[in-house]
Formats: sequence, C-alpha cells, structure tokens
Amino acid sequence: MTIEDAIAEWAATRPAWQQDVLRTLARGQALDQNAIDAIADDLVAGREPSVVPLQASEVPGTQAAGACVVLRSIREVSNVNALLGQQEMTFGSAGLTVVYGDNGSGKSGYARLVKAAVGARHQEPVHGNVFSDTGRKAQKAEIGFSVAGADMTATWPDSIGSELRAVSFYDEACGDTYIGGDSELTYRPSALVMLDGLIAICDAVRAVLDERLHENSASRGLMPTVPDGTEGARFLATLTGSTSPAQLDAACAAPDDASEQLGALLREEARLRATDPSRERVRLEALAKMITSFRQTEACQHVERQLQPDDQDESARAMDGRERDSSEQFKR
Repeated sequence: MTIEDAIAEWAATRPAWQQDVLRTLARGQALDQNAIDAIADDLVAGREPSVVPLQASEVPGTQAAGACVVLRSIREVSNVNALLGQQEMTFGSAGLTVVYGDNGSGKSGYARLVKAAVGARHQEPVHGNVFSDTGRKAQKAEIGFSVAGADMTATWPDSIGSELRAVSFYDEACGDTYIGGDSELTYRPSALVMLDGLIAICDAVRAVLDERLHENSASRGLMPTVPDGTEGARFLATLTGSTSPAQLDAACAAPDDASEQLGALLREEARLRATDPSRERVRLEALAKMITSFRQTEACQHVERQLQPDDQDESARAMDGRERDSSEQFKR
C-alpha cells in the first residue's frame, strides 16, 4: 500500500466536513476565515456536506510510474492580481524558462498562481484585482500541461487534478517553512502537507467554536430557583440541549385559572405565616425570658416577700386586734 492509498483510506473514516476540507486542500485551495466560520456554522446547526470520498489519485504528489508532468502555459486569467486576461505565459518543454520584467509587470502574480495550482510546501491566498471592478468576480485561470507527452488542460481553482500536484514549486516562503518548521524529519512526502493543512483548519475551527461557547456562556441567563421535589425542579434536572421547543412550551404552560390559584396560594401563605408555630414559639420564649429577668429584680422580690401567706395572716390578726380595741373604747 502506498502512502497515497493509506491517506485515502484514513480520510474515509473522518467526518464529512473533514473529508470536504481534505478534498479542498488536495486541489490546492486555501480556506480563509469566512470558510472556517461557515464550517463552524454547519457544525453548530448539525449540517454535514455531501462529499465524494477522497481517492488516492487525488492526493498531492501522486504520479504514475514513469510519467513526466510538464507545465506548458497559463492563459485566460480572470481577477488574479492585475494580470491581463488576454495574454498567455508559456514555458519551455525542456531546459530552463526565465521570466523577467519591470516591477509591477506581473511576475509575482503569475508565481502566486502557479504556486496555488501545483505542489508547494507553503500556501498563500491569490488576491484579486483591487484596482478594477473585476475584483468582485470569480477568479479563474486555464493551465496547460502535459503528462507523459500528452497535452492536458485544467481550470484553476475548480478542476485542478492530482497530476499538476506532481509539479513542485519553491520560493523564499517555502524555504522558510522547511528551515523554520518544527518538523524533525529531514524529508516529508508532499502528501503529508495536506494533513498539515487539515490540522491547521481543525485548530482554527476549534478556536471559533471555543469563542462562541465563551460568548454564549457569558450571555446566558441564570436558571430559576425552584424548591426541590417539585415538578419544576424535576424538569430542570432533565433539561438538555436536545430538549425540544414543544417540551419547553409544555413545561411553561399555565392553567386557565392560574391567577385564581396564585391568589388562593398567596392568601394561604399569609395565613400560615401569621400562625406560624415557629414564630409563636420565638415570641413566647422572648416573653418568658423578659418575665424571668423581671422576677429576679430586687423590687419584684420585695413584693413577693410581702405577699407570702404567713405575713398575710399576721397582718390580718393585727388588724382584727386593732378593731376590737376600738370597739371596747366605743362601748365605754
């Protein structure tokens, strides 16, 4: 099994959106932030793209044994930098082709276009023409090449096949990637570059989803506080992201006489609060404490001593004696 076969077999086990990303990367197309946001939107909404499984022949770097791929021409360019659509750049079938010209003549524009169409360790977006109304139109270019002497044509970026991926592109940015990368390998098959791109896209999608989760967590309201054991508490305990709107409506539905029931419950609550045994106990304990404190005062104890039964009898006998003396004196 070749490395291309292994990658194609592994790609078939990935989620549909990752398979779609792999096919996009295999065609040499870069995904910008808008595309990453669109992937996040589809994941949140539960939508999956319909994709065709990646074939081994589509993996970058695949080439039939003995087949030589030669870049022939670039023509019919539309909305690529400021390149003119009526002109054609051709390449020699053998030897070295030198492209020269003044600054702004389009050398870098053609280089970026070639870099996006063939195999390259470093990828970058191909910008449109910002100085013309064509900047709002779709980008396109017709690329001529030959495989084992047979002339072929591909339209960038829609129909770039795996054959053109056999052509290698190198510039300063590619050199920086090779030298400054963290890879410990001295050689990496070009097919693995596609996997690097998938890793970067997955990290970018995760960053978008994490940011949305943070925003959602910061903006969500607090759940209502309900007593344990109630129907509302049981519903909140089973509330999940899959709870349907119909279930929410049913849980929030109120009976027709809800106002009357609420009024009756409020009146009953007021009655119970007025006759709350715990509150009555607190009131009586406070009253008992106050009476006990008063009883322990000197004045209260003096009154208590004066009201003892023995003292009352003695006072009564003394009063009776005084009354009899008065009566005897009156008789005399």
